Amino acid sequence: DVRVIGATDFSIPAGRKLYLDGQSNTYITECSADNLKFFTGATEALLLNGSQNAIFAGDATIGSSGSSSDKTLNILTGGTKSSVKLMEAGTVYGFSTVYDGATNKFHINRHNNSAAGTPVLSLNRDDDNATFAGNVEIRSGNKLILQRPNNGVATEISTDSTGAMILNSINDEGFFFNNNGTNAFKLDPINATFAGTIGSGAITSTGK
Repeated sequence: DVRVIGATDFSIPAGRKLYLDGQSNTYITECSADNLKFFTGATEALLLNGSQNAIFAGDATIGSSGSSSDKTLNILTGGTKSSVKLMEAGTVYGFSTVYDGATNKFHINRHNNSAAGTPVLSLNRDDDNATFAGNVEIRSGNKLILQRPNNGVATEISTDSTGAMILNSINDEGFFFNNNGTNAFKLDPINATFAGTIGSGAITSTGK
């Protein structure tokens, strides 16, 4: 056994190996200046480099299976952005999740040969708004549900097998189509009510 007692330093020359528990395939070595490698099964498992980056050869797990306590992965930065990237090896294709502290937004970015990426969905930190950069597709048979905050009743927007749009008012209060904050058109279970004229003005609303 080799023991270090007190303030005595123990030095291993660069390129040499520190074996653990007498296992010839489990060891630590400084492969080059400021680079430290951990080997298990005689295979590189972890690299710690001089820039304080850690590169795992396999999976990284937080906590153990069935752990009863909560676990947290914190990404703290002295810059403005914290990100998790899912990228193809050797390319800049993939996706990332980014928190931008400069704008207080959380983005889901796509990377189509772009290191910076393009936001697909953005969430505001300081309110409940979400912004999609492109179209939002709802497949046939599924519904877009508009929930009212006070009593839980909702309006559903869906399509049938022919592609026709269906508006379903759960509480039968009808639908209001607003123009610049004013109700221009209302649909209720029986009547259609227009606030102004229809078409060129030759047909006008009668209230029903």
